[in-house]
Amino acid sequence: AAMGDSAAQPKARWCHALMAGDDGTFYIHGRSSSEGFGKGYWAYAQQECHSSCSATGGECFLGTCACRAGCEQSVQNGQSGCSCSALVEWTPVDPVDNSQPLIADQGTDFYDGSIVSFGGLVQDDVDAAKVRTAAVWEHDLSSRTLTQKIAAAGPVRAYHESYVIGHKLWSFGGKCGGDPTVNSGYCNDVVSVDLVAWTWQQYCPTGTDTDWCNATDSSIEWVATPAPEPRYAHASAIGDGDGRFYVFGGASSSGALADLWYLGTQASPAAWTRIDATGTSPPALSAPRIAVAGSTLFAFGGKGADGAYSDTLYELDLESLVWTSDA
Repeated sequence: AAMGDSAAQPKARWCHALMAGDDGTFYIHGRSSSEGFGKGYWAYAQQECHSSCSATGGECFLGTCACRAGCEQSVQNGQSGCSCSALVEWTPVDPVDNSQPLIADQGTDFYDGSIVSFGGLVQDDVDAAKVRTAAVWEHDLSSRTLTQKIAAAGPVRAYHESYVIGHKLWSFGGKCGGDPTVNSGYCNDVVSVDLVAWTWQQYCPTGTDTDWCNATDSSIEWVATPAPEPRYAHASAIGDGDGRFYVFGGASSSGALADLWYLGTQASPAAWTRIDATGTSPPALSAPRIAVAGSTLFAFGGKGADGAYSDTLYELDLESLVWTSDA
């Protein structure tokens, strides 16, 4: 098992990455906890079994019809399956050689059978100093092979959000710069990682001139303003097949935010659009979460400017641009 985790399931954590696979399995990676940072990979299978694995206790686990711990192979009515007295829902899926540093607050998603991650707050061991990184890693789940695809020489950041659209991993915002003790380095640039060519591209708002968006850097693609202000602890989601990368709320140098934007990643050049909706909209929130299903954007949770935690569910109709809530 991963360092600090039990053999049965991962221990309590925060600042980890969570992503869904194509087969209904979801994965977690990395962590910060009372025991320090971690770098383990875990999978949790929720998928129902195919008919070929439907004998008593038979389950499709990680894409394979197989018996899990506590189960025995059996044949019923000529069909192979499993008889189980107990099922273990969690299983570690670490690479054979996990050379990745201890990590938290990274941007991670699932792509073509692999877990890919960008950036994060890392340390070489539990006693080492924490630094922000720009490294890109791929964990191939079929071969259990971990590869550093891009070394830590790009746009350094942590506390950002990343999602795969097409064959690119898109990330926005976070805390930039390599020194995690500097909290004022909030950023509002976008980084896309090409998951085929394994190259990255940085997009900065026109007129920006900072340590991470240098106006003299010819490699940067400039995005027309207005654009979201620099932030971290924001929420992000991708649209339902339309190439939109949504950003809501978060914390800036001026406090919690309540604005909603999307980046049109399929446009050329990519461009930001602010969504000014009516109705019962969410207040300013840091660390909320959003998700898009069809033509509806959902927002839940977060910490308000008054320090109170939100338990209200908000829904935005992306066609009428009207917010409603369950309050």
